[in-house]
Amino acid sequence: MENILENIKEQLDQCDERGYLDRLKDVRYEFNPKYYEYVKGVREASKGILSMLKMECSKISQIHLAFDYYVQISDLSIVDTKSRKETIIKGKTKKLETMYLGSRSGRNHVAIYDKKQENKDKGTIDQYEGLSKITRFEARLRNDYAREFRDSKFNPFEGILVHHLETMSEIEKDTSMRIEDKAMILHLLKNPSALGEMEKSKKTRWKKKLSSLTRIDINPAEDYEQKKYSLVCRLESIMSTSNHK
Repeated sequence: MENILENIKEQLDQCDERGYLDRLKDVRYEFNPKYYEYVKGVREASKGILSMLKMECSKISQIHLAFDYYVQISDLSIVDTKSRKETIIKGKTKKLETMYLGSRSGRNHVAIYDKKQENKDKGTIDQYEGLSKITRFEARLRNDYAREFRDSKFNPFEGILVHHLETMSEIEKDTSMRIEDKAMILHLLKNPSALGEMEKSKKTRWKKKLSSLTRIDINPAEDYEQKKYSLVCRLESIMSTSNHK
């Protein structure tokens, strides 16, 4: 480990005032705080590497913000009222396994996926060994969205409505609801992309209808607002610790 750190330090010492090397592009260091708790020595190694960076010539290029829920993604209806580009990936059983909202090459997008299946496919550490199902809602912020994360009022999860499919049976049994409304709501829960195909006035109407459903199982936008302060504090703690080494 000491040899690795020494080699990295030698490269960093060759950086110009902007942090560039003549023979290399930007020096990039990527770490996941999750591994602090699971792999011995990762915390110390990360602090050592970060402390060698001259912060005036470094910048945060990407931040991933994840919320995990004890639910199977294939049991959810996910509607994006922001009408972002959608990419749907289904598993071998043809059930929903991953959903991307927004362009994956853009400055921000949301990935919603089966975290247990991802750990299995990639052979990565499973934080939830005792649980059989986990769905992750992950916002991936790049460039200015990442750098301005602390002070920005932008909520990457805004507009995402999530309902459990059991909600459908509750709606079907609801005798107070108009048959036409019931049919459209069930259609939208089963086919979320249909909302984006509506004209503006109809879209607004049905967004309100969906938002008013009594049972909303998961609300990542609200969770983000409640937990953002602690996320900012954690990030600043990591960066400030490295700066004072």
